[in-house]
Amino acid sequence: MTTNLNAIRLCTKIFFWIYILALPIHAHSNQFVHSVRVEPVEINTSKDEIVQISWELSESGMLDVFICDIDGNIVKTLLKQTKSSQGQQVTWDGKDDFGNRCPTGAYLPIIKIRTSRKGSEVYNPTTSPWGYEIQLANLVYDENQQVIRYTLEKPVLCLMRLGEKDGGPCYRTLFGWEPRSAGTHEEAWDGKDANGIINVAQKEKFKMFLDAFVLPENSIMIRGSNEIPAVKYKTFALRAPHGNKVMLHALHSRELDRELSIRAEIVNPVVIKNKIPTVKGKASIRVHVDEKTNVPHLLREKFEVYLFIDGVLLYEIPAEEIPAIATFDTRKYADKEYALTINIRTPDDRVGTYSMKIRIKK
Repeated sequence: MTTNLNAIRLCTKIFFWIYILALPIHAHSNQFVHSVRVEPVEINTSKDEIVQISWELSESGMLDVFICDIDGNIVKTLLKQTKSSQGQQVTWDGKDDFGNRCPTGAYLPIIKIRTSRKGSEVYNPTTSPWGYEIQLANLVYDENQQVIRYTLEKPVLCLMRLGEKDGGPCYRTLFGWEPRSAGTHEEAWDGKDANGIINVAQKEKFKMFLDAFVLPENSIMIRGSNEIPAVKYKTFALRAPHGNKVMLHALHSRELDRELSIRAEIVNPVVIKNKIPTVKGKASIRVHVDEKTNVPHLLREKFEVYLFIDGVLLYEIPAEEIPAIATFDTRKYADKEYALTINIRTPDDRVGTYSMKIRIKK
């Protein structure tokens, strides 16, 4: 019996160490490449700013240095099979190998070294924990100066929406999945919805929503362009987000994570007076999406349309076509002016919002 127990313990230890040794080496524990630095951590390509990437080597070898986006696309090759025996630095202007400005987002330096005596090694920032959600308690709107202030302890990719709590409407996406560096930030906002007709900041249930997930170490944050180059890149195998409370959207393609741009119109019955549609009886609303939207993907996602009257949910309906058609009975409401807000929401948490004034007449 004792022999069997000892054998089980020995097997357990062996399997434990096999598991530990099989885990990826974390970027901060690299043997050959160390002291990797990125300065500055944020650049604006529309202002021709550049970032400097530096590192130290403890072993000479042949270097490859390139830049990936967080989907693993190799957007820029900075060094290829370059011999080096000491520390080195390179600069990057935020453009890809085809001369296109890379779109706003987070990018990662990858450093590969092949030595003649001790094998090869890769500095890959995603071997450190990343992609986990952080909560902010210091989100404040200064109505006098019309700015939202908040402080980040780590570099993140984040999205800010403005709406009402307890299932209320989203009135505006201030920015969608953009990188922000550690430190205090201010975002300008006039307190109104996306169409400028509702004073959102004075709503009783007003709430600011900031979703944020932590980026890998030494991430390069780029702003200045929202155009996605129509080119196909080679890819590099990044490690998937890992850590406590990994946020689902860290796994999504940046292209698919873009918020939806929508507009709506009342098609019948309607009379336009002072640019405000007057509706009577059962009204039909046609909801359009921006022509740049990936419509086939949107339809596959089976999005839903939400209608709110003065911030109160009227109903939600699944939609299977674009434009989407929604109807509601105005006879339940008193004769007066209302704010009608339409939201489109997808299962992957993309939102489109549109508000308009209407007048109901029985």
